[in-house]
Amino acid sequence: MKRGQAEKFKDAEDKLTSNRQDLGLTATDVKAGIDDRWARLHDGRFLGGAGCSATTLWLTARERIELEGHPPISTYDMACMGLAGYITSRGWIELANPASTKLSIRLFNINNITTRQSSSRTSGDAEAEGDDFTDLSEFQLALRAMRSAMMMVMPWNFSIAALEGFLINSRYCREDIGALDKQAQILTQFCDYITKENSSRWRNKESFITAGEMRSFWNAFFLARPQSQLTKKKTASKFTKPATKEKTAFVDICFHWNRGLCNRAAGACTSRLGTPLRHVCDQKTDRDDPTKRCEGEHQRCVFHK
Repeated sequence: MKRGQAEKFKDAEDKLTSNRQDLGLTATDVKAGIDDRWARLHDGRFLGGAGCSATTLWLTARERIELEGHPPISTYDMACMGLAGYITSRGWIELANPASTKLSIRLFNINNITTRQSSSRTSGDAEAEGDDFTDLSEFQLALRAMRSAMMMVMPWNFSIAALEGFLINSRYCREDIGALDKQAQILTQFCDYITKENSSRWRNKESFITAGEMRSFWNAFFLARPQSQLTKKKTASKFTKPATKEKTAFVDICFHWNRGLCNRAAGACTSRLGTPLRHVCDQKTDRDDPTKRCEGEHQRCVFHK
């Protein structure tokens, strides 16, 4: 059975390798045509997915697309992914512009959609800024909406998918901020920092930040924040051994006899380990030296009231 599975696996690997080698021989001749992004779709939209690196796609798009991308629209079918109504109008506009410095994950917070109904209060500034996330799950949902929307707007742009991949693999940076308050706020600021950096790279015709490169950017971002010092203190406290109480010196006096609770005769009294105990007074006479006792021939409960 294992041999059969190994053979099937090898056949699948051979097929994929053969198809990869044939790519140059089976190039598709794409003819010119009409595409209006709505009812008339060109055949080029249905070609096989590009097998090159995502950074190659990004850089090739930079050479062939205008700096600010294509005109934005908001008619993408987000309902098919269960994300209808998660994106503000400003979110669609900024997402369609690869060079935008105003793209923020706050624009994909479903709670900010309600502000659109009362957007007459100030116009676009309130919506452009958006409210902060109240918890981490709300941030995670917004990140999913942002990545899914990017798939619709720019299928060749994997910069948000790389950001989401890094956060998922790092458990949303739990090692650094797991013990801190306002985790969603910290991650929101990091996401906005990355999207601004990617927009700068787009303008400079450089590759976007991949998931593998994201760790160094997170370290630089987080270590510059005061919360990083709190994390260090809490981590150090986990490994700090609690202070142990100093053991008091053993005193061979029967404490139960001094409280009137020992019925044994003098000379026959012992501890649980068999150590002989004296029937003398155990009243402390020196606060600094617990071994110094009265040792009079009387009980503490009678003589030292």
